[in-house]
Amino acid sequence: MITRLVLKNFKQYRGEHIIPFSPGMNLIQGENDAGKSTIFHAISYALFNQTPAYGTSTAALVSRGEKNMRVSLEFLDSRTGILYRVTRGREIEERGRSFLCLRKTLVVTGL
Repeated sequence: MITRLVLKNFKQYRGEHIIPFSPGMNLIQGENDAGKSTIFHAISYALFNQTPAYGTSTAALVSRGEKNMRVSLEFLDSRTGILYRVTRGREIEERGRSFLCLRKTLVVTGL
């Protein structure tokens, strides 16, 4: 079960935004262009390193004018009670750099 999504400079979510999820069903509603689809894109990016709209291109996911972005997805294994966190992000440098962190440990760079 997803427990929390943290976005930093991800598309229109400039700065850090924490989105908590409750047990059971969660409703995401809002005006057009409020960022509802972006929440699903962030979940897809965290889990699969791609989004439905942008594929594996991460440059378009960084908020305009920012040099980095990060998505952290926390989910709970209800059978074991273990809380997992997956963090992916991108730092825009000359060539750009992407990274994947699991349990606060950098696992892979250059994705």
